[in-house]
Amino acid sequence: GSGGAGSGGRISVVYDSTTYTGGITAIGFQAYGGSTGIEDGAAGTVFYQLVGTDVNGHLIVNNTGNVYSEMATTALVDTQIFDSITTDTVGIVEIPATMNYQLPQENAAATGTSVDYRIAVSGNFSLPGGRTELDIDNGGFLEWRQLSPLSIPGAGTTLNVNAGGVLTHTHNASSRGYVLQVIVDDMSINGTGKVDLDGRGYSAGYGPGVSGVITEGPSHGGLGGFVTSATSRAGAVYDTAENPTDLGSAGFNNGFGAAGGGTFIAQVTNLHLNGGTITAKGLASTASPTSQCGAGGAGGTISINADTIDGSAATLRVNGGNGVTDGACSGAGGGGGRIAIKYNTDSYTGTLVAQVSAANVTAYGGSMTFGTTVYPAAAGTIFIYDKGTCASCGAIYVDNGSTNPYQQLVET
Repeated sequence: GSGGAGSGGRISVVYDSTTYTGGITAIGFQAYGGSTGIEDGAAGTVFYQLVGTDVNGHLIVNNTGNVYSEMATTALVDTQIFDSITTDTVGIVEIPATMNYQLPQENAAATGTSVDYRIAVSGNFSLPGGRTELDIDNGGFLEWRQLSPLSIPGAGTTLNVNAGGVLTHTHNASSRGYVLQVIVDDMSINGTGKVDLDGRGYSAGYGPGVSGVITEGPSHGGLGGFVTSATSRAGAVYDTAENPTDLGSAGFNNGFGAAGGGTFIAQVTNLHLNGGTITAKGLASTASPTSQCGAGGAGGTISINADTIDGSAATLRVNGGNGVTDGACSGAGGGGGRIAIKYNTDSYTGTLVAQVSAANVTAYGGSMTFGTTVYPAAAGTIFIYDKGTCASCGAIYVDNGSTNPYQQLVET
């Protein structure tokens, strides 16, 4: 048998002065969770405060050497405000479902509140000093764990995902529970900033488009791929091209299938896509050590409804995940997901429609190669609608890319 590891403990240091070389943070504080290689424990907490200088003190949540797990979060137990929160690439602070927590304001002169640490939001958060701008900055990771939309109280609200920042929603299981629905006035995704929902859709064996045949791919906007024959594929397409909301279905095969893509829904006045990325791809499948193969996951959903969209060099992806074969087993690729973009003013450099043929906005199906034969899944749908043109206009694009030109059983 096996068991999970224990969590880290707590360290608190309150001091009047220090002559420690490098300052107080140079001390090798450790409150790491234990490790089993199966389910590592969550980090504990390190708190330090310089009396007379620090107003609220500082919180450190590091879990160096462990593997990040959504189960291994360090939940806040009260609403104490901190001057700053610091995490490493594994540690993650959680606002519990029952808490309304005020995020720290590390720079009092800044117009926005910076998240440059890792945080999971199961409860509610507020911004200090009546601010209405939230910035997910370099090193920041915000995981939305609520069933309600992500919004910011007040007027003139702004959400910026800046270079090195990541915004996501938590993983789903057998049903559609978690999506990332953003309701703000202005949203920007800048540089290497990313809305990353890859593999956060339905989990292995689940979803409306899952196939009951272990080798065949799941569907969403496009049909999943097949290995044997088209008649063996059971998964059907679902959701609508114009108003998609659902997650990508997962591959089958008793838990070895890959997860589908998640769902991003933006209801904003202005969307600025300044080289950023929005991705809700299905994951690629892998063969197990016992030669059990599952199919790749289907692509998820990106649905944008904005007054104005501007920017350049951004990437939007809801591709299906590739399948796998190891000679003893095979699993097909997942179908492409769905993208819907609605706007009144297209100020995007090169126009949004042109981004489809330029391969910057894609809903490709995944594929599996057996020998020299490629078995591709179908592309999903891309719906682009200029609301300022007419009430019933809009175009649907079905494009499987030049590197995957096959279009088996295109049903959307």
